[in-house]
Amino acid sequence: MNRRRLIVFTSLSLAAGLVLAVSQFKYHVVPKRFRVVEAGQIYRGGWQQPRVLRRLLGEHRVTTLLNVACDPAEQDAAGEGAVVRELGVVWHKILMPGTGLGTLEQLDVAADIIAARARRPIFVHCAAGVHRTNMAIAAYRLKHCGWPLDETLGEMARFGFDRSRDWEQEVHLRSYVAHLGARL
Repeated sequence: MNRRRLIVFTSLSLAAGLVLAVSQFKYHVVPKRFRVVEAGQIYRGGWQQPRVLRRLLGEHRVTTLLNVACDPAEQDAAGEGAVVRELGVVWHKILMPGTGLGTLEQLDVAADIIAARARRPIFVHCAAGVHRTNMAIAAYRLKHCGWPLDETLGEMARFGFDRSRDWEQEVHLRSYVAHLGARL
């Protein structure tokens, strides 16, 4: 009986260790939440390990990277800076809070960077590729694509937005829509 328990315990420990190892190191090989927004034009995701970032930027011929999680004063952004300098990619950094509730001006700047055809293809990301990235892409959709808010929220939902949990983002985007209307 004790031998059987030892085998079960060892098997469970090995399985748990494997799950932990995969969760810790998978993004060293697999892109983190990398998705196509507009084929050949706009891509989105989470922060990438330098080797993965180098591969993504090359494969998709990305010429501009917009990091909406990085302090503009941070020179390297955990290895990202070295990759963009090596590949000659234009690098924009906007420090938005983790909730994605950047200022209306930050949303405007992000939308304008994404919209600039000369900056395409572009990769937009934050740490996880959900809140800040969703808000930056939403600002682009609202300001430059003329999407209604409901359609924008629908796209956000496909990328992790949850109306019941992330209601503050919807409220903030309503303020952004009013901001856009006031500027027209």
